[in-house]
Amino acid sequence: MGITHFNGLQVAGVPTMGMGGLLPYTGNWWFVDPLNGSDGQQGQASTPFKSLNQAQAAAVAGQNDVVVLSDTSSNYLTASLTWAKNQVHLIGINSGQMNGKRSRIAPSAALAGTAGFNNLVSVTAQNCMFMNLGTFYGFANTAAALVCWSDTGGRNNYVNCEFLGFGDATTTTGSSNLTGSRAFVFNNNVGESTFRGCYFGENTSPRNATNHTLELAGGAPRLFFEDCTFAADLGSSGTASSHVLIDTGGIDREAIFARCRFLSSIKSGGSAMAQVFNTNASPGGAVLLDQCTAFGCTAWETTPSNNIYYNMSIVGAAGAGGISLVL
Repeated sequence: MGITHFNGLQVAGVPTMGMGGLLPYTGNWWFVDPLNGSDGQQGQASTPFKSLNQAQAAAVAGQNDVVVLSDTSSNYLTASLTWAKNQVHLIGINSGQMNGKRSRIAPSAALAGTAGFNNLVSVTAQNCMFMNLGTFYGFANTAAALVCWSDTGGRNNYVNCEFLGFGDATTTTGSSNLTGSRAFVFNNNVGESTFRGCYFGENTSPRNATNHTLELAGGAPRLFFEDCTFAADLGSSGTASSHVLIDTGGIDREAIFARCRFLSSIKSGGSAMAQVFNTNASPGGAVLLDQCTAFGCTAWETTPSNNIYYNMSIVGAAGAGGISLVL
């Protein structure tokens, strides 16, 4: 059985107030320690599980159960992790920095050099909070399009999470060199999900294919991205990549990006990104950019789709040293 007792502003010794507005959830709390835990234990703070799969199996949908992932070691997967229970939350316990969190989900090292699996994490549930989590995903030898994190559930809340796809730069076959690779794919018509302080993509493995950091598909309404960072390191063959791909009918109503940063690492030897957004002429809704900044990117769009509205200056020549300010 998980732990439900309260102690002041803590649940089972885990602080619940002051963590990005997280409220003290009243369901069971299940603990995962990939280094010191065992799936034969009870999943309590002193007897943690080893794997997220075991914790999710123990959790009960619909009662605000919480799975807590420690920072002792990455939770290494040999197959996709499917998060399928509504209203079961996943929180990492770590220092809370934006980059390099050790409460991390990654493929097993035993799969290095193999075709691997797709996706790293697949969220099919709704009404879940994911907080203070890191990921790292990539394989050196695969013909598949590799997606780090997929959400087909909707109505989920992501706070301070890293979605680090493109994690292998092996020529031709590495995940950063596949046209179908993505850090995050949001593909449902439920939408109404929020992303705060999240980090999409990574800037250590050069991308030498036309791929995209975030893909919005399925007609999701009312998506909100606040204070998020989108990162890329592009090789000379990857300049047609974009940070956000919006498919035909990919959104509904609006997708809002507030105070977000869209980066390409040109000051560290990378190439400029031609456009931040690759937006279909009929996306199904509007994109609103509020006080966003682009660096190392040549334009918001190379050919205007007439579906993006913003209150900043246009992006100037990549690397010109200009600053995108509110008009």
